[in-house]
Amino acid sequence: PNLVLSGAMYFNGGGSVVLTGSSGDYYTTVGGISGNGGNLQVKNNTSVANANLTINVAQGESYTYSGEISNKRNYWDSNPVANKTINITKTGAGSQYFTSKTRVELTSVRVSEGVIGMAASLDQNLMLDGGYFSMTVGNLSAANIEWNAGGLIFDKTALDNGHKIELSGELFKMGEGPIEIDFDGLDGSKYIGKSFDLISSFGGLTTLNGDANVDFIATDLTGALADFSWNDNTLSVTFTNVPEPASIAALFGLAALAFAVRRRK
Repeated sequence: PNLVLSGAMYFNGGGSVVLTGSSGDYYTTVGGISGNGGNLQVKNNTSVANANLTINVAQGESYTYSGEISNKRNYWDSNPVANKTINITKTGAGSQYFTSKTRVELTSVRVSEGVIGMAASLDQNLMLDGGYFSMTVGNLSAANIEWNAGGLIFDKTALDNGHKIELSGELFKMGEGPIEIDFDGLDGSKYIGKSFDLISSFGGLTTLNGDANVDFIATDLTGALADFSWNDNTLSVTFTNVPEPASIAALFGLAALAFAVRRRK
């Protein structure tokens, strides 16, 4: 049941790849998925079968696939499919994007390395173990996020189009340190005073601090500071001005003066 492609899988306008057999666990590894059509599907029968798809994209490579992928439908006869899962693991330092807006239906996504982006519906969890999930393609719905390392990319396209993550459960912070929100080189000076919703979590904040700036940190942002906050279990970011050098110097001066006064006492 195992298929390993060291290179990429290309769809040239159509075709389909079945990721499951009649029953059991099936394992497929590809070096990327590219193409402007076709679909990745599951086999339609009454048996339980689990597809485990590893996308191992080499450093410096980036692939975009605009076809559909579903754990709920067989494309040969369009009948609904039950008892099937598709679990994706992203490895390798390169990037993989699924750009279909009509059907990307998966069970779970685990990001271990590199970048993966999609507008998708996950039955279970998004798991971040060191790579980055990009929101540039569209909205994501999932049960939970399990964060150990790495982060989320909200670039200019994601912010301008209001892309967000909607969780029916919650965001579990399982690793140490802050969760990275990567703005992919965004010039924040053009967004001063603007706020954007990033993640809504129906299940609450049991593993997170009430002060969102403790658990989240902005990276790859220029011209502004990012202020994170929780409002009714929705994580938002507001862009604020970077303090002028004179203001920073004044703050340091006040801190030094306060320290000197305490020492005299």
